[in-house]
Amino acid sequence: MVVLKKIKGSALLESIIATVIVMVVFVSATLIINTIFKSIIKNNNDALTNRIEAVVYFSKHKKIAVPFYEETAFWEISITPQESRLLMKATNKKNEKQKTLEFDTQ
Repeated sequence: MVVLKKIKGSALLESIIATVIVMVVFVSATLIINTIFKSIIKNNNDALTNRIEAVVYFSKHKKIAVPFYEETAFWEISITPQESRLLMKATNKKNEKQKTLEFDTQ
């Protein structure tokens, strides 16, 4: 008959330390993912880009009158004539960042 050797179990302190390490890794990973998603949402300008393209298209095809001004919840969009070109400005209301675009009328 084989005699089984008894293996000592892990101590309570070792279990607590392992749990704390797993928690620290989990919390840090969660904070990193949260920061990434927050920056993606904050810098998402797809709706503005689509609206700018539509306004430029309409102004090129004379569907809207120039000078043009539009105000949304977050942006102010304006188009003003300058010589043979049109100047489009989009200003963010929160942080006063501006996007400027010049285009021909043809």
